[in-house]
Amino acid sequence: MGDRSKSSGSGIGPIGVIGMALAAISSWTLNHSVVWACIHTFFGWLYLLYLCGGCGGGLPSQVFE
Repeated sequence: MGDRSKSSGSGIGPIGVIGMALAAISSWTLNHSVVWACIHTFFGWLYLLYLCGGCGGGLPSQVFE
């Protein structure tokens, strides 16, 4: 029988968590909707690339003031 005491480590990792947090904050800032924030958190870095690529309208100037 094989040794099953070792974890496979299939977690998200710190980079993924950072992307998810940034996506949630960005989504809330733009939409003020919990539903959209949850959806965008799931997509994480893909949503941030979409947003920064200009397809999402970019971040409003109020964020940087």
